[in-house]
Amino acid sequence: MKSIFTLLVLLITGLGSIAQVEKTLIVEHFTNTYCSTCASRNPALFTLLEDYPQVLHIAFHPSSPYANCIFSQHNPIENDARTNFYGIYGATPRVVLSGNVIGFQNPVLNAGQIEAALGQTSDFDIYATQAQTENDEVEVTVVVKRVANSSGGIPVLSALIAEKEIEYAAPNGETLHHNVFRKALLIEDVELNNVGDSIVYTENYSIHPEWVDEELFITLILQDEDGSGEILQAHASATLDAGSSFISDREILSVDGMLYPNPAVDVIHLSTEGRDEFIKAEFYAITGNLVKTFDKPGSMNISDLPEGIYMAVLTDTERRQHVTRVIKR
Repeated sequence: MKSIFTLLVLLITGLGSIAQVEKTLIVEHFTNTYCSTCASRNPALFTLLEDYPQVLHIAFHPSSPYANCIFSQHNPIENDARTNFYGIYGATPRVVLSGNVIGFQNPVLNAGQIEAALGQTSDFDIYATQAQTENDEVEVTVVVKRVANSSGGIPVLSALIAEKEIEYAAPNGETLHHNVFRKALLIEDVELNNVGDSIVYTENYSIHPEWVDEELFITLILQDEDGSGEILQAHASATLDAGSSFISDREILSVDGMLYPNPAVDVIHLSTEGRDEFIKAEFYAITGNLVKTFDKPGSMNISDLPEGIYMAVLTDTERRQHVTRVIKR
């Protein structure tokens, strides 16, 4: 695969600190298709996560204790590396909640542990978009922005290719596999010293013959690897079957502060200066699904949306797309 890597540092001037944003939680799930215990405990995990749609999930398949797992064999080095990073290689199922290793327990994760982790804030805002360019090539754009400066150190960004659903009759009896890790697209130190600084990465990948293209999405993990191992922020892009409607232009512009109040409970407004500039507003869940569209946006009723974090994409009169994060209470 011919890899294209472009790094652009955008210095956005401003006074003072931008407020922290809500942290998106992620469950890293270590499982194996030969593991009978996994087959008995994984369903409870998936049922639990259905109650928390704002929490992301990605499944890794280490080669121990069962090296014959087809998902492990597809990429044994990177599956094992993620497991070894947390020091839990050799036993499945296990979960890690936003960088915190959950001890051996049944169920592998419970509602209390998720509830205790909700409501945290982050100094970073991150998102990714992807679009199939030609044949089996996909272009991915990743944006990382520092919005506050309460934490130090240089975090590490991982952009991971995953497959949303795979139908496969596994030896342990599981037939549907969720958010299966396939390959690391990018692992990079992120040095953003000043509030308002942003980095934009552009990467290409080729769709492997064993992957189902419309099920592919990108998971982003921004992690403190020098200290606690805490995941500072996470994000999941839309799947390829969502098409190019989610930030299809290569020019991704920020409109932070254009929508108010934010957080919003029922109605969110577009600022007066933006009402002549923008002709359309789209709201996307963190899974990448389009959940609301407003033509000629002004005052927009989002009361029927569940509480959580959304990406608002505003299209201007020149068909450029502008992105900001919205929190629905």
